[in-house]
Amino acid sequence: MVNTDSKVTLATLQNRNKYYILIENIRNAIKWLEDQQWTLLFNRVKAHLGIEDDEMAVRLAKKAATDDIGHLLYDMCYNKIPISERARQGAENITVKWQNKWDAKTKGRTTKEYFRNVAERLKIKLRLSPNYMSMQTGHSRTKGYLHRFKIIESPLCF
Repeated sequence: MVNTDSKVTLATLQNRNKYYILIENIRNAIKWLEDQQWTLLFNRVKAHLGIEDDEMAVRLAKKAATDDIGHLLYDMCYNKIPISERARQGAENITVKWQNKWDAKTKGRTTKEYFRNVAERLKIKLRLSPNYMSMQTGHSRTKGYLHRFKIIESPLCF
């Protein structure tokens, strides 16, 4: 029987959608013990009631937190960046690079009047059809058409 006062640990062990390196290590240890024909039962107990297994776990955790090896284990288990955070940071870095390139370019002045900030533009959901972009940028056959009927002087986009 495994007694613990950690409701969070028990819930996380049962939820296979949650991945933490320490929980995976515990799951692997459980699997190994079950393969050795051990039967494990988990029991949640109230903290600090003098239950020997729970008190021993508290003492070992405190010892691990103060030992050099405890710091090493902590770094191995807890100083990992979740994949979702890495993806967010990567997207943020790409947006910053894109913004720097956007600011450095001299082309696209008309578009820059509407979208000065790349991050803000990415938050806006637009259906960017060829017709929409032609109207926004002024790059289309419209100038050639208007020039043909002598409505404007030049068919060129500038």
